[in-house]
Amino acid sequence: MLTDILYFFMIVFGIYGFSILIAYTSGPFSIFSQTRENVSKYLDGTWIEEGFHCPFCIGFWLAVLSAPYISTGIVNYLFLAFGLTGINAFLLMLTGVPANTLDTDEEDDTLHEG
Repeated sequence: MLTDILYFFMIVFGIYGFSILIAYTSGPFSIFSQTRENVSKYLDGTWIEEGFHCPFCIGFWLAVLSAPYISTGIVNYLFLAFGLTGINAFLLMLTGVPANTLDTDEEDDTLHEG
C-alpha cells in the first residue's frame, strides 16, 4: 500500500518536473530547446507548436502516457489520466509557472538557470 502511494507521487512529480523541463529549459545537449525551435520553425501557428511551449499541455500528454502503468481498466485509466493532469495543473498554478512561452517576448531566465 505504501509502495503504491509512493509510486503514484513519484509519477505526479515526475510529470510536473518533466513538463517544466520540456516547456522551458534547454535540457541536456539543448535537446528541449532545439525541439521547440524546430517545432516552431516547421509547425508555426499549429496546436502542436503551442503544445510544446505549454507545460499544462505537455503534462496532459505525459499523464495520458503514464496512466496505463498504474491503472487497470479503461475507466480507471481515464480517471487517472485526467486526475494526473489536474494535479499537474494545480502544481503549475501553485508555483506560478506561466501557461506558455509563446505569449511573451522575453523568456523567463529564472527557469533556464542550472
